[in-house]
Amino acid sequence: MKRLKFVFCLFSFIFLGQTLFALSSVGGVSGLIRIPTAEALHYKEISLSYDFVYGNSASEDRVFYSVNLGTFENWELGVVGGTRPDEGVFVNTKYYLMSDESRYPVSIAIGAENLGSTDLTAVYMVASKIFQGGFSMHLGFKALFDGEIMPSLMGGAEYFLTNEFAVLGDIHQLEGTYTVNGGVLFYLTDDIVFRATVLDFSEASEYGLSYSVGIVFSKYL
Repeated sequence: MKRLKFVFCLFSFIFLGQTLFALSSVGGVSGLIRIPTAEALHYKEISLSYDFVYGNSASEDRVFYSVNLGTFENWELGVVGGTRPDEGVFVNTKYYLMSDESRYPVSIAIGAENLGSTDLTAVYMVASKIFQGGFSMHLGFKALFDGEIMPSLMGGAEYFLTNEFAVLGDIHQLEGTYTVNGGVLFYLTDDIVFRATVLDFSEASEYGLSYSVGIVFSKYL
């Protein structure tokens, strides 16, 4: 009950913001909730994220954090960490391949996640399409290296109800089973976004159904 009151208070604290920017996913590169997208940070743009995930019990609560930076042309590099897994800090990288010149472009990116992990390292390719009216879709392929190559599909969507409020969801494979995630974003200021998510609607992951609250900070250096 105390945790629910905490989430309610955070929601009540929200005020409207202004500018939109590429967001770090929960413990990962720029993306939606658990999947990367073909959106990338610009050169010298840094994104910091911190998410507290509530599990089914206090022992399953965990923290994810990430630091991502737009480095060389079309490159995004970052480090991620948290209480689970407990192997340490991992490296993520994304290369922004292309984007067409239309008003609502299709973008493509490739990347690698959790470099340095014994069982979570993965490579991916993802395409993102922006549509009129604040709606975007993302579809990609990921290969996880866990003793053997485990290919899977991933996808998601995002819809801005206003310039400051968005709903989003994605699906990806976790421990051999596809899981569904959903959430909301509140743009508090030009640089700060609050997010609340429900992780793994299918209750198929090791930690079961859980939810999170987090803050993402983005700024040009």
